Amino acid sequence: MPGQTAEERLKKDQLMARIKNMHQEMKELTLAAGVGKKRYEALATNLTRRHPGTLQSIHDHLFNMEANEWAKVHRIWNLPTMTPEVWENYLTLFGDTDFHEVKLLRVARKALRSKYAAFFKKKKTK
Repeated sequence: MPGQTAEERLKKDQLMARIKNMHQEMKELTLAAGVGKKRYEALATNLTRRHPGTLQSIHDHLFNMEANEWAKVHRIWNLPTMTPEVWENYLTLFGDTDFHEVKLLRVARKALRSKYAAFFKKKKTK
């Protein structure tokens, strides 16, 4: 943005880098939770054109989501006995099951989807 000092540009660049890193780290599990790819990508597009206050808001939202909802999905997905193959069997071959792990994952994924959607709802009400 014109009129920014070198320090402000550096801070903005660092914030954008943190957003991109968190966004990339969270991608696979967030998409698997049911967040649409287009909506997922929308959060981190055109970062260079965004106002620093908006960038801070995006960063704070992702940071909070990564520490809470995404972390819960991540912990459940990475339970010691649950390999990707076991999850594949639980989620596809056995259909809609009552396995405890599957219930936990569904609840956690729903919370992650809701948190992701909340950012866009909050944005519309401003």
